[in-house]
Amino acid sequence: MRQECARRARLTLGVEGTYLPRDHRGMGRYVRNILASWKQAGLPHRVLLLAREHRHMAALRREMPDWEVAPAGGHPALDACWFPWNRIDWDPGCPSLVTIHDVAPFVFPTSPPADRERLIQAARRADRILTVSEFSRQEIARHLKVPLEGISVVLEGVEPEFHPRPRTPREEFLRQHTEGRPYALFVGNHEPRKGLVQLLEAFAAVRQESGHALVLSGSPPSPPGLLGRLGCLGRNPDPHQSALAEALKPLDRHLVWARTPDDETLRDFYRHCDLFVFPSLYEGFGLPLLEAMACGAPVAAARRASLPEVGGEVPRWFDPEDPADFRAALRWGLQNAEDRRRAGLEQARRFDWETSARAILEILEALVP
Repeated sequence: MRQECARRARLTLGVEGTYLPRDHRGMGRYVRNILASWKQAGLPHRVLLLAREHRHMAALRREMPDWEVAPAGGHPALDACWFPWNRIDWDPGCPSLVTIHDVAPFVFPTSPPADRERLIQAARRADRILTVSEFSRQEIARHLKVPLEGISVVLEGVEPEFHPRPRTPREEFLRQHTEGRPYALFVGNHEPRKGLVQLLEAFAAVRQESGHALVLSGSPPSPPGLLGRLGCLGRNPDPHQSALAEALKPLDRHLVWARTPDDETLRDFYRHCDLFVFPSLYEGFGLPLLEAMACGAPVAAARRASLPEVGGEVPRWFDPEDPADFRAALRWGLQNAEDRRRAGLEQARRFDWETSARAILEILEALVP
């Protein structure tokens, strides 16, 4: 990237950074990795992280001390601006690129109307749209009425820290986190589209055959007792919360709650699991699937949305809404998935952040008149 950039005129590029300090999950990790790859490549352009309020600017300076931070909104020096958060909330006064990761609010009607309006406005305001999979490109064109030729696809990557060599030996790690039990792993939140209810129901049906625990990591629901109370309070209980509460009941002693592990512990969870399960009904990309493969985990995943683009032929694919197929995938994974570890490593090597960062830079440069 360094030699290619050196041949271009120096530009001033803006990056909307308001949400970066508080987002350490999918989109936040996406932005951090692109910025880190630019920094490592010796990017000759000036890059400004932009925020709308002084408190957000202060948080950005604390979070990203190696970057220049500036106020958002009509910065006179900007040649182009990148909005990586599914939204454009202010006019940068220059050509703009927006990353729309997915259009889930149009697919799941329980999403707030404001989420749909935000995506519509982002598509209208942007000079070009960027997304993270061919699946999302097609979905954006269909739901936001945008020509396919106006949408670029740049796949996500995986950090080199996601590798199969554990920090903590397996037996010690199991003693620390699962009372010595082997386990299957889920990473994600409990939105309906993540398929957690389906996973809990399928796991309850096969757990006695394997003796495995199920580790819930990321932003899983509250422990079973609390969730049951939350899901059943009031005259109009949340149907999804109630379904989660019911699905959790038979699994109380077989669940391990790893709510917010640090990055290295999360990587060891990937490395030591007997099966990583990704039952999501809808993803724009599916970064946990890629991370799991890079750490050498056997994987079973829903054949939905963008996930086949990420997993290729590696996962044991299943239909998350077919209970028998889901149970068969879990049995396969918990009994004889070891031979898929090497295949996952090879698949993960196809994705790297340096390639993604170079492609995004070229799109931004092409926006400059």
